[in-house]
Amino acid sequence: MVKKSPFANLHHVGIIVRDKEKAAEYYKSLGIGAGKPFAALAGSIIKQTSYGKPADFEFTNWLFDVGPINLELVEPVRGKTVNSDFLAEHGEGINHLAFVVDDLESVVADFTQKGFKVVMSRKRDHGVSAAYIDTRKVGGVIFEFIEIKQ
Repeated sequence: MVKKSPFANLHHVGIIVRDKEKAAEYYKSLGIGAGKPFAALAGSIIKQTSYGKPADFEFTNWLFDVGPINLELVEPVRGKTVNSDFLAEHGEGINHLAFVVDDLESVVADFTQKGFKVVMSRKRDHGVSAAYIDTRKVGGVIFEFIEIKQ
C-alpha cells in the first residue's frame, strides 16, 4: 500500500497580522469576500506546546475561502509562539502553509524521525489538532499539519 503524502491536501496559507480586524477589512476591500472564523476550531484545548514545552498562548484567526484553498489571518494575542516571534522579527506576512492529514500523530513521527522539530502544537477535545513543523531552513516557511475530526 502506498502511503498518502502529507502534502496532498493544502488547506490554507497562514498570514500573520498585527490586527486581524483591520487586515480582514483590507482583504475584503480587495474583493476576496467576507471571510469567517475557522469553524473547525470548536472544542476545548487539551494540550498546547510552544518550542517543545507546555505553553499557554492564544491567537485569533479569520479564514477566507479563495477557491480550493483558504487564506488564514492569524493575530497573536498572548504567549511566545512561532507566530508571535515571526511578527516581532519580520512583521506581517506569510508564515505557514497548512495541510490537512488523516493521521497527525503519524505525520509528526515521520518528520521528527527525519530530524525536524515541532515548534508549536495544539490538541482539542474535538475539532482541529495541529502541529507546526520547523521547515524554515529553505524558503523560510513553516509547514502546519492539521487533523480535522468530524
